[in-house]
Amino acid sequence: LPALSQRVEVLGPGDVGGLKQRALVRTHPRDGAVEVTPGELAYVEFYEEDFPWRYSPARAAAATEPQGRRHKLRPWIALLVLREDEFTRTDRVGAMPVITIATGVELPRPTETWAWAHAQIGRVVDDADAASAEIATHPDHSLSRLLCPRRLAAGIVYHAFVVPAFETGRRAGLGLAADAVAAQAPSWGTGAVTLPTYLAWRFTTGTAGDFETLARRLVARPAGPRF
Repeated sequence: LPALSQRVEVLGPGDVGGLKQRALVRTHPRDGAVEVTPGELAYVEFYEEDFPWRYSPARAAAATEPQGRRHKLRPWIALLVLREDEFTRTDRVGAMPVITIATGVELPRPTETWAWAHAQIGRVVDDADAASAEIATHPDHSLSRLLCPRRLAAGIVYHAFVVPAFETGRRAGLGLAADAVAAQAPSWGTGAVTLPTYLAWRFTTGTAGDFETLARRLVARPAGPRF
């Protein structure tokens, strides 16, 4: 038989122009929350369980590949949590807002973003086939979650942003050409960076410690005869 070829186009980060509200389940902390418990991590949840990886310009590692490569598909979006003195924001008419992050601000390592996105099923399943069947049968019992690895400090006003994790998505959001950019190049490095934002919210942490902090304040003393 003669060989046949067909050109197809696959959607990637550079084809996404924003997020619809119905794609979201919730943010934690919620927008405008105050007295948020310090020591926790912020996250955002999506209704569809594959959403953080849907437009990633790579394939998932096969079960036959080395263990180190499995389960490490980088999501096409990332969650950043910043203090007010770490960025400036610019709102644009008819386009996504943009934030510029200063040099020296510590951001998640691009090679480790895979560790901060996962899917969850609210039922007990035995294997991958059972998980797929459960999702297809009960789509409301599964979701996906994107976390920021920054541990929240006490008494701080934070701003959370969902941003593109790949350079093609960053350039598309800024209206720049991305033809010569490697598909899997990350959208930030070690210097200052300007990023479009798909989602943004704000919250403030309280000064009271979480359980771990309060437990570490305990001081052991002799019980004494009146114990």
